[in-house]
Amino acid sequence: MKKHKNLILAGALAALAVPAVALAGYTSLHGVIISGDEAQGTVVGARNAPDRMQYISCIDGDYAYCIARDAKGTVQSCYTLDDHQRAVIRSVTSNSYIQFTSGDDGTCEHLFVRNGSQHLE
Repeated sequence: MKKHKNLILAGALAALAVPAVALAGYTSLHGVIISGDEAQGTVVGARNAPDRMQYISCIDGDYAYCIARDAKGTVQSCYTLDDHQRAVIRSVTSNSYIQFTSGDDGTCEHLFVRNGSQHLE
């Protein structure tokens, strides 16, 4: 009976491993999308965009800011002095997906960065 349970457990673990293998090499290279006061996209997706106009980046200096330009030439940006948002901005790398929302006064109301291998070339 113990051997039977071990076979069932081994089969279940193998079945759980299949989705991880199936997703190996998954890519998500979004170009820049600007809608109203929100901008989003991946660093690599913007860099590799065929229109050569797109970019998205965040920089931390005296104050921190994010800026993006889409294929139509629309530009959106926001800035922040908030320590938490600045830490998020410092986490941006070449494998980042960035999303931000600019408030009426230009400050970053929402700032989200996700890093992952799916955002690499």
